[in-house]
Amino acid sequence: GETKAFPAETAPAAKAAVQDGAEMSTPVPVSASEPTTDEVTPGGGEKPAAAAPFGARPPPVASGGASVASSTASSSPPGRGSTQFQPRRPAKTTTTKVSPAEELAKDAAVTEVQDTPDRGKIVVSRRGLEAGELILCEMPVLSILQDSSVPTMSDLQAWTTAFGSLDEQPRARVLELYCPPTAAADGALAANLGRNGEDVNKLLTYSSSLEPDELWRFLRIMECNTFGVDTNGRVLVELLLEVSRLNHSCLPNALRGPGSEFGTVEVRALRPILPGEELTISYVDEEVLLTPVDGRRAVLQSRWQFLCSCGRCSGPDMTRSFRCAAGCGPRGVLYPTPAGNLGACCACGRCPSEEASAKALAAEASISEVASSAETAAIAAAGRVTEALTARDGPAFEQSVEASMSALVKCSGAASSNPDVTPMHHLVVRLAKAAASLRAVLGDGLAAGGRRKHAEDMWGLAASEMGEAMEAEHKSLPIPRDGRIADLMRLSGLYQRLGRNDEARSTLSTALAAMRTVYWACAPERREVSDEMMRGVEGALASLEKA
Repeated sequence: GETKAFPAETAPAAKAAVQDGAEMSTPVPVSASEPTTDEVTPGGGEKPAAAAPFGARPPPVASGGASVASSTASSSPPGRGSTQFQPRRPAKTTTTKVSPAEELAKDAAVTEVQDTPDRGKIVVSRRGLEAGELILCEMPVLSILQDSSVPTMSDLQAWTTAFGSLDEQPRARVLELYCPPTAAADGALAANLGRNGEDVNKLLTYSSSLEPDELWRFLRIMECNTFGVDTNGRVLVELLLEVSRLNHSCLPNALRGPGSEFGTVEVRALRPILPGEELTISYVDEEVLLTPVDGRRAVLQSRWQFLCSCGRCSGPDMTRSFRCAAGCGPRGVLYPTPAGNLGACCACGRCPSEEASAKALAAEASISEVASSAETAAIAAAGRVTEALTARDGPAFEQSVEASMSALVKCSGAASSNPDVTPMHHLVVRLAKAAASLRAVLGDGLAAGGRRKHAEDMWGLAASEMGEAMEAEHKSLPIPRDGRIADLMRLSGLYQRLGRNDEARSTLSTALAAMRTVYWACAPERREVSDEMMRGVEGALASLEKA
């Protein structure tokens, strides 16, 4: 059924409890409420892998009930930022261990490159794969250390020199990778050398063994086939021959990350994969994957020069949902079609009139105008509440409650004043999650002040909002990912506060399964932190079993 709109009421008793002058003498609980800000791939042949697919970062500690992580979880998360992959040094061991490369060699090739009549080459699985199973493991053929992910002229010269130093066979293999006809219009390559390489001969020095056209082709290949790796404040940019052949999907079935052997990159299954199924990764991060089709396509077109036609982009846009004007109830939902118009109602099957469509889209525009400021207000208010709780400052907490009430009204008002937009719409989901996070810390404050009943009311609303928003978001992007893990941890913390241990245990179990699928791909220097977090969740589950 349809998720409920998050409540407009803000538990007036909460304000009264604070204004009673409640003492802040009890220990302040740790908050888990800080907000975290099919497989048909694009036509046109092979596409390069992205510089920043969604990463693996441990979520905040879920407070209330059993502890889910040690104090080390307060350090920087082990996720990958705007660039990816640092080589991970293998752990010291005294036993003989089969390397990922040897594992793949024993099993023969897991992948196979196939030609298609309309999309060029694709990579498919030769057999069935389980979630987490190794698909590829390779060393980069070229790598250059840059000050940022955007190459300078000095970096372009370094790439040119490195390419010229390759032997004939690896050079030929590099030139077989996908190459766009021109440099990206807004990219560094066009800015430095011209969209068609007009200044290659003028500005670059290269080996006599290279032809100008060959070099220009390589530079275009490099621009859209490389991976960026954060390395001590700089970026190690790598070119991989096999991983670069994997096409993009906005609903990928595989994830790439740093290999267990020093200097390698691995690709592992995100979910069970059938024999003959195309293997895809995401070129963009999780934040982009959660945006509507037009936004995702714009990012991909600008950076990688193709119009995405994956299953998510060529079907109904599940990030945007509207109510049927015929009053079909919870199942009466409309989604935009690839053509841009609103499709048929999921319940009655009728398409909306032009007037009804215009009204629905106007409501979406209205929410869009206020969503960012309302979300920001909720996040800021949550920060003020947390500061007051940390300082055990009753007057400051009272003032923060005033700001919180105002923020909650903004969030709920944006949704309730535009009923043509459903609670499953990505903008409403963002507002609901921000409101839920704010309610959670307000509940913590009320509990610290001895107002347990009012705190439970606030936590209950927060759990309802968070759960419904997460369900809507997962329906749009049903893959294990960092943001969902963080949300599951927060929701489990709320359930534990409320004494709903069965729900807390189920939620933590779901989070742990997702962690095991994606946390292997965290940055190497964060491996210890992510492993500790998983052990903490396992310990929390054991404690809940005994409760």
